[in-house]
This record gives sequence, structure tokens and C-alpha cells, in this order.
Amino acid sequence: MADMVGPIVETGHRFAGLLRELEPGDGDRRVPDMEWTVAETAVHMLTIYRRAADPRRSPTLEGLAELNDVQIAEIKTRDVHALADAIEAHVGLLGRIGSVGAKLWTLRVGRWINVPLHMGLWADMPTASSYMLLDSLAHGDDIARGTGRTWDIPPDHAALALRTSLPALGTWVPHEMLNGPRQQVRFSFPGADYALSAEIGEGSYRVGPVIRDQTEVEVEPVHLFLAVTGRREPESGPAARIAAWYQPI
Repeated sequence: MADMVGPIVETGHRFAGLLRELEPGDGDRRVPDMEWTVAETAVHMLTIYRRAADPRRSPTLEGLAELNDVQIAEIKTRDVHALADAIEAHVGLLGRIGSVGAKLWTLRVGRWINVPLHMGLWADMPTASSYMLLDSLAHGDDIARGTGRTWDIPPDHAALALRTSLPALGTWVPHEMLNGPRQQVRFSFPGADYALSAEIGEGSYRVGPVIRDQTEVEVEPVHLFLAVTGRREPESGPAARIAAWYQPI
């Protein structure tokens, strides 16, 4: 939990900073491969930061897309600089709450608490928080591509987002892949002291830790992150194998 707070806050402030770099007309630009404009994508991120106080959840991916559009429509401003201010305020609040939560987690207080996510999932606090980190990294890339700006994804942030969110991304796996032949990839990230085993097929999905000596390959985390979220076509074999399991996130 302590590992999650800093990257979420840092990425949130960088996201707000990216919005402040934009010209007013940039908000109307279309994000590549998405139906949202740059401003609508920024609004969506604001709803993500507010989601802890919003009880609405969707039982399906189709319903989630509809809920996202409803939440975007509820926020009227499309001023990217005003959205930057609102996001930064929420990120600051999340940082203060997260610091307290991390201390309680260290003291083993609250580790039994699970919160509802979409598609009927329930998750502990680090896993739930990982969605926020994943979304902010991915949508920062969306806005940068839509406006010709630069958005760097630190490898350690990409690795953390994948490590914590992949176990809870089974609902993004198409049924034909889930019920197809069994596949397994054991992989690690360069320099990491942990490794993961990803398994799919025959009606099950599981991602969990394994001993690093048991891994088959090393995967560059930013490349895998962009491939899994559908932002880039994967170039390497292991990343392509893993990314092929998921619908765009």
C-alpha cells in the first residue's frame, strides 16, 4: 500500500501539469483510437479520482462504457486548465488520505477491507488503487498523443501498475480466450526482485507471484503496459502473448 501512494500522487500531479501545457483549443482534439476528445479524457480522469466517493458501479464492460459517458456528461466544464486545478485538488486529498491508509496498512489495520470495483469484482485497497495508477498513466499517454506533447511513463510505475492490476483484469479477457487452450507465461521485469506467473484458459484466469528463478523471460514494463492497455502494438514475443489476452483497457 505504501508503494502505491507516491506513484499515484506523482502521476496525478504530472497529469495536471500536462493539461496546463495545453492551449485552450487542444481540448477539442480527438484522442487517437478513442471516441473522446482530449477534454473529455481529462474529465474522465477527474471522475476516476472522485470514484471513491461515487458508489456507482457497472456489472458489465458495456455498462462501464455507458457509465463513463454519463459521468463525463455530468461535469460541464471542458476547460483543460480548470480541469487541471480540479484534478490537482483531488490528488492532494488522495495523497493525504493515502498516507494515513499506508500507515494503517503497515500496522495491519484495514487489510481485511475489500471495496467494490466494476464487473462484480471486490478488491483490497492496493488492488483498487492500482486501477487509478493504470488509468492515469494510460490517459496521460492518450492526451499526449492527441496533442503532440510528451508523456513519460517511468518503468517502475509501469511495473507497479501491472504487478498490482493484472490479477484483477480477468474481466477484460474475452470469453473465447478465457475458455480456450491453457496458456502460461512466467515473466519478470529487469532489475525487479519479484516475478509473475500469468495463466489463462480452460475457464480460468490467474496472475500471481512466483520465485524469480522460475521465470522464462524478462519483459520491459513500459512496453508491456502500453501493449496490455491497447495503446501500442506489442513488438516482442512475450509482450504480444500477454497483451493478446485482453480487450483494450
